[in-house]
Amino acid sequence: MVKLKFDVHQYCIFHFKLSIKRLIRNHINTLKQEKTIELKQIYKNASDDFIEEKIIELIEEEETEIKYSLNLLYYLFQERTHDKAMSYIELLKSNSVNFPPFLKKYLDDEFFPCYYKFIHHLEKDHINKLDRTNNKTEGYFRGTMPKGQKRKFKTLKGIINQVYYQGRGWIKNSIKSKEIRSKKRKKLIENEKNKINEMGLNMNFKKRF
Repeated sequence: MVKLKFDVHQYCIFHFKLSIKRLIRNHINTLKQEKTIELKQIYKNASDDFIEEKIIELIEEEETEIKYSLNLLYYLFQERTHDKAMSYIELLKSNSVNFPPFLKKYLDDEFFPCYYKFIHHLEKDHINKLDRTNNKTEGYFRGTMPKGQKRKFKTLKGIINQVYYQGRGWIKNSIKSKEIRSKKRKKLIENEKNKINEMGLNMNFKKRF
């Protein structure tokens, strides 16, 4: 975004939540696998249904803790002023020690170092001008441009290449269109000449008889 000369890059809250959702899903799946192995070693003669019930109990506890942490985290995006959002960020930092370890690590590595990019839309100069999410734009491009094509515009090099090749394609198509129009005009003129010649022959034929 810096290379493209954009002063502000508002990170998409919608896609941030998708990333968190994917992180949680992977964590829960891994946890299920680990707990299944542990419980089978402890209850060697237990049935699969018994093991499954135990896993559900353990997962429910974990999911409750995750849900509570997410409610605290996502409340940030309900703030309506930049100052309040900044204050809430500090509150999150101090309380993140109580979050599940996998979630705390993700926030420390991926969120807190660039949190300000998620609240650009609350700054005075950007209020009502910058959207909190680019999901609307994503939806537009998803409906109007194939996914493979959309990826070509994600980098500066990709944009330059697309402009260059589309420009070449436009010039090539323009030349081709001119050639086609020229051929059509020539054919039309030849047809008109043939009609005139036929009319002249018919007139001469009538004069003779």
